Amino acid sequence: MEYYAEGSSPAAAIQLHASNVELMEDGREKLGDGHYMPLKQTAYYWHRLFRQLNYGPPTKPFETLKNKIDLYKQNGVTVVVREESPWAILIVTPVMRRTHDLFWSKNIVFVDTSSTCDSTSSNVTLMLTATKAGAIPMAVFLHEGQSTESYATAFDLFQKTYPNGFGGETVRYLF
Repeated sequence: MEYYAEGSSPAAAIQLHASNVELMEDGREKLGDGHYMPLKQTAYYWHRLFRQLNYGPPTKPFETLKNKIDLYKQNGVTVVVREESPWAILIVTPVMRRTHDLFWSKNIVFVDTSSTCDSTSSNVTLMLTATKAGAIPMAVFLHEGQSTESYATAFDLFQKTYPNGFGGETVRYLF
């Protein structure tokens, strides 16, 4: 499980473990021994267990997130959850919060969405502002679907949490 705690995927954990076994005395022989090298499906099963123990069941992400909101707050991260359908989660780090006061954030804001990012088929949307140095993130949204209502719900969380989050203003010239 330590491979997963370090961020390895099941495939990467198998590779890393095989490398470690190979470094052992008689390592080449041990690579074929089930006592030292678990089956691929075993590694994937352990990964599912690790995820469930550390992140909660994949069908109920809100419970785990709610349990960790205080930890995030201690580190200066804002997490706002709306569970009603369409559900949405707003995440703003201290670095992102600094961009809310920039001149650029009241001029142009754009979003980029990646869909079906986890077992719940949620979407991850980045809200960014354009600067001379390039795009800078203002917020991250996890939300259900790509409907207009879903985006409106997510953006509403931002507007209610940071009413003057666009360079000290509430209205966008271009969104």
